[in-house]
Amino acid sequence: GLVGLSGGLGGSMIDSVLGATVQATYYDRDAKRITKKNGPDAEQISGFGFLSNEMVNVVSTALASLLAGLAARPLLASM
Repeated sequence: GLVGLSGGLGGSMIDSVLGATVQATYYDRDAKRITKKNGPDAEQISGFGFLSNEMVNVVSTALASLLAGLAARPLLASM
């Protein structure tokens, strides 16, 4: 229970940090707004072009799973 809760909370935090720092963000000049999608009138204003929202989700899920597995390892060894 506690490992699952920690893994979920940790994954959410990792997702938020990656999304705010390295995920590609664009400014659509035609719509005059910030967007996560690249388009013909969009200019990249932050992040890395190869890190879309979907990639950030994959990376944060993988990291959270790995960290939860490592946290559960000592608990499973004591059984």
